[in-house]
Amino acid sequence: MLTLHPEDDGTLHGNAVLRDGIRHVAGLPWERDGVVIVAGSPLSLAAAAYMLTRSGPRTDGGRHRRLALRISRELALIVGAEEASQTDDARWRLGGDVLACDVNGLPLLVGGQSWPLEAAE
Repeated sequence: MLTLHPEDDGTLHGNAVLRDGIRHVAGLPWERDGVVIVAGSPLSLAAAAYMLTRSGPRTDGGRHRRLALRISRELALIVGAEEASQTDDARWRLGGDVLACDVNGLPLLVGGQSWPLEAAE
């Protein structure tokens, strides 16, 4: 289990609960517009794509640097600036990952379908 919360000083704090004990996270550098990528999580990729898309049009060919927190399956945390480049309206490339979401911020999955939870009146 991993808990993280931002502090007013621009850092993240929290705890990683592992099989061999608790590892405290303190003072990890963080920016308000940073993105979080969780290994194996299409939802985190979609959330990052949605955030990048909502940040407004880019004047530099769709490229910009963004602080990224990468969380491995073992809960290792790696923070660093990465270049994000927009490939089309719904897709971005960040490091070796392709980030994609629909207009609602949901993951674009191969063969995936989306439908409303409530009937329109």
